Amino acid sequence: MNYAIFDMDDTLCTLEHRRDKAMESGKMNFKTLFNPKLVEYDVPEDHVVDLAQTLKMFNTKIIVMTARPYYMEEATREWLKLHNIPFNKLITKEKNKVFQKSSLWKESKLQELLIEIRIEQIVLSIDDNKDNQAMFESYGIPTFDPMLQ
Repeated sequence: MNYAIFDMDDTLCTLEHRRDKAMESGKMNFKTLFNPKLVEYDVPEDHVVDLAQTLKMFNTKIIVMTARPYYMEEATREWLKLHNIPFNKLITKEKNKVFQKSSLWKESKLQELLIEIRIEQIVLSIDDNKDNQAMFESYGIPTFDPMLQ
C-alpha cells in the first residue's frame, strides 16, 4: 500500500477569505484565522485536488496532515467531504501542540506514522511550507510544492 501526505492551507485549499478577515485590524488575529465557522469559505486548489483524486485512483492512501488546531478538525473533515477531496486519515494539531512549530510537529506525526507503515510506502508529500518540505525530503520522501504550477 502506498501513501501520500497532503497539507491543507495553501495546498489543498486557499484560505484567502479567512486570512483577509483575520487581517481586518491591520495585524493577524489568530482567533479569527482559526475560527472553524470560517472554514466553509476556503477555496479548493483544483490542481492539488486533482492530484489527490488521481493518486486515489491508483490505490494510494491519502493522509491530510495539517497544522490546523484540533478544534478545527470536524469543520475541516466536512469541508474535505463537501469538495470531494479523498482522504483516509486527517491529522490536526493536538491541544498541547497548537503553538509548536509546524515542521517539528509534522516530523513527530511522521515518526508516529512510521510505527504503522514503512518509509518506502510514502510516495509523496505535498506541502507549501519550505521547512516542511525540507523535513520530508530529509526522510527521502519526494516533495511537491503546490505553489509551483
